[in-house]
Amino acid sequence: MLLEALQDPTSKTVVALRKLLETKFVHFIDAPSLALIMPVVQRAFMDRTADTRKMAAQIVRNMYSLTDEKVCYAAAVMSRK
Repeated sequence: MLLEALQDPTSKTVVALRKLLETKFVHFIDAPSLALIMPVVQRAFMDRTADTRKMAAQIVRNMYSLTDEKVCYAAAVMSRK
């Protein structure tokens, strides 16, 4: 699902976000896992629709306490291009 969203972001980003929202994060999220998740989330933040951006924000909120890589991705998520 994440790899599909990376390969075809236009049609698969929302599907991947929905799957991530259904995921209950209970274990520590390491850097390689974030490397797969964050490009999809970052793309969602750049989307025009508010629902897509809202899903991305909820995913970040769900993962926030389970990672030590907060500083690395904070600037990328917060910046607007």
